[in-house]
Amino acid sequence: MEPPLLAIANSYIEESSEHCQEDAKLAARKCLEELIDNKITPEVALSTCYSILGVDTPAKNICAILAISPEPINFSQPLFNYHSTRHHVRKWSKYEDQRLIAGVHRLGFENWTKIAEFVGNGRTRSQCSQRWLRGLDPSISKDKWTDEEESQLIRLVSEYGTKAWRRISTQMKNRSDVQCRYHFAQLKRSKRSGKILSMQKSMKETDSQSFIKNDLIDFNTQDNINMYEMNDAKVQPERPIIW
Repeated sequence: MEPPLLAIANSYIEESSEHCQEDAKLAARKCLEELIDNKITPEVALSTCYSILGVDTPAKNICAILAISPEPINFSQPLFNYHSTRHHVRKWSKYEDQRLIAGVHRLGFENWTKIAEFVGNGRTRSQCSQRWLRGLDPSISKDKWTDEEESQLIRLVSEYGTKAWRRISTQMKNRSDVQCRYHFAQLKRSKRSGKILSMQKSMKETDSQSFIKNDLIDFNTQDNINMYEMNDAKVQPERPIIW
């Protein structure tokens, strides 16, 4: 499994080098990998990254994460607005995101409680894990949804319903549960709503045909069993009566 910070570095490279050749991206990736492994200094990484990509933003971002202080952010204000009828969680700041990435890099995925303590500012283990899984995890695709992904999403919603987004996102693999729920709502409001209805109808017909087929198989099997029993009864000789 790829180390999380290296995956983050790779996403920074992709964002900053859209028009670069693949060999340039690979060279930049190797540079940032050496920076993460402490084989080169930040100054060397910055200059090397700039010479390869024409920008040093990926190296700057990784340097900032590696330089994060171990001291957590002081808890300064409530995470919820208690004067509102609904609780609105305070948005994550850029520095909080950097601390969360640094926490995952240093502590791994095993203990979100420790990561939350590292982040500070009153963030809970649940908030940290959800922020990572739904927003910062580099395995989550930020690209436009493809037709294949939309068809898979519709099929999974037809199968599991609209209450199992975590399960659906797991099978989508590169989309978060929030992305799946939001995009399905968009599909229902768009011209593609007809596609959803036709696919759901097709799946229901398939399920119905499968049920009828299985029912006939069971029925025929039972008929065969009864027939065999009748034949066996005819073939078996009568037992002699013993007085």
